[in-house]
Amino acid sequence: MAFALECTLDKNGIEYSAVTYRVKTLDSLLEKIDRKDYADPFSEIMDLSGVRIVHLYASDFDRIHEMIEYEFQVIEHIDNLAEQGTERFGYSARHFTVQLGDAYAGARYDDLTSLVCEIQVRTALQDAWSIISHHLIYKRESDVPSAMKRRINSLAGLLETADDQFEHLCDERAAYLQRIQESSTDRSVFREEEINADSIRIFLQQLFPSMKLEGYSGSIDVILSRLNRKKTATIGDLSEVIEKTEKACELFYSVHKSRTSAGRLNVALALIDEDYRAKGNWNSEQLKLFRKDEDTLAQKDPNK
Repeated sequence: MAFALECTLDKNGIEYSAVTYRVKTLDSLLEKIDRKDYADPFSEIMDLSGVRIVHLYASDFDRIHEMIEYEFQVIEHIDNLAEQGTERFGYSARHFTVQLGDAYAGARYDDLTSLVCEIQVRTALQDAWSIISHHLIYKRESDVPSAMKRRINSLAGLLETADDQFEHLCDERAAYLQRIQESSTDRSVFREEEINADSIRIFLQQLFPSMKLEGYSGSIDVILSRLNRKKTATIGDLSEVIEKTEKACELFYSVHKSRTSAGRLNVALALIDEDYRAKGNWNSEQLKLFRKDEDTLAQKDPNK
């Protein structure tokens, strides 16, 4: 089930932190049987096995809910957050009790169709709350000393507020990406955009559409960490760097091939900015080529 959920989350483009699974331990099983006084524990206990989805944004829950209902047969759905109302204790998640659905028919699954599994769905902050509160041992409000009760509920409220703020940040970033994507169609407007990870990606994809963006994840972050923002602050500044080093980069790549646009920008910045170059891990042959002919490698600004 965990594998099926991971595949479905990926297919639907839902961002998540983790999908984990567990089988209830013998000690935990015996404790629950004793506490609940089950007559037939193996048919009455619904969480002998469990899968936990830890997702990033609260707004994705409805999509995850639909996904679970489509993928499995839902026996029960408990929304602890809704049931707690305003006078709640803690910061709970949603629970589904499921069996394999029609998609899992056939001899391979015949012995598994009657088995029940619990799926817990939490945001990353709900998961953090659960982990910490578990170590406090308090599972019910009645267990908590009155002096601590208000502080615990205040912390739960702060986490819920933080979940909302992350949601707003996600929406803001989506709106920002749309805005700079639209501004990139007007060169004079796009040149005024500040340099950041998002604007650089759009700039490089527009300038070198046939090239792969990055050779490894994080190469643009490396470029940003080496940039002197006083010298290079806008997309227009990057455009000038690319233009000034076009011939020099052709010479450089006649010896050292780069298949990524981030690599092309990295070399261009190193050619024109010695401070930037000094922060890189260039081999001796590359450094020799950088220094071989400064007039060719980095066509100097005639005003200097």
